[in-house]
Amino acid sequence: MKKLKLDEICIDGGTQTRAQINQDTIAEYAADMEAGHKFPDVVVFHDGKVYWLADGFHRVLAAERLTFKEINCDVRKGGKLDAIKYALSANTTNGLRRSIQDKRHCIAIALENWPKSSKNKIAELCGVAATMVADEMTRCSIATPDTVIGKDNKEYPAHKVKTAYTDATSSTVEPVSPVKVPDGEMPSATAMINKIEGKEEITARKRNVHQELGIPSALAGAINAVESELKVCDHNKWEGCDRKKIAAKLISIAKGVSNEDK
Repeated sequence: MKKLKLDEICIDGGTQTRAQINQDTIAEYAADMEAGHKFPDVVVFHDGKVYWLADGFHRVLAAERLTFKEINCDVRKGGKLDAIKYALSANTTNGLRRSIQDKRHCIAIALENWPKSSKNKIAELCGVAATMVADEMTRCSIATPDTVIGKDNKEYPAHKVKTAYTDATSSTVEPVSPVKVPDGEMPSATAMINKIEGKEEITARKRNVHQELGIPSALAGAINAVESELKVCDHNKWEGCDRKKIAAKLISIAKGVSNEDK
């Protein structure tokens, strides 16, 4: 512990990490100091020239309000960045409870001073959740750098989220060999898939069901195409499809009559 003159302590050098000073807290602290209550030492960092205040802004301002000349300090070796780093999480467990604005202000200061730090490292510095750091970066449109510094102070490639667009444009599409069909017969989408995947037996079973239900062969291919496009059923549960209803729908469409409201 060391007593320092109040005018020796730098309180306006950018080490204050709260969004704003709480005047009610200053008044409360001043009343308690005047009544003789003991307060913890304020924390300052000394770089050989400047005493940077890191923790205890409300206490220092309360002492100034009472026109005190000195205050008890915990003096540590370090400069402005050391004071900021300490200040970022100084009030996570004691002192005036931090507001959401205070936490956001801490994150903004940390990102400004350590822009290449990972979200987890920023979260650790500020005493907040990594998800809050990510949300704040999104809210302020702060891009993630290509490489980040982790909590172990080692550099790592930043995690990049692949979008559907990048996945689609970067993937290689293999060409599919054309399916040979008899002349005059229009293949359905399902028939083509079955042929490619070797599921001719399933196709034969479907054809038998079509015949038993009295569905014209001209509509059978269309039914299979609708199945494939809308994924009405899979290959293992195709018997459960209401093929008569599908056929009726296709017939109504062919006649130009919509059954949407029926």
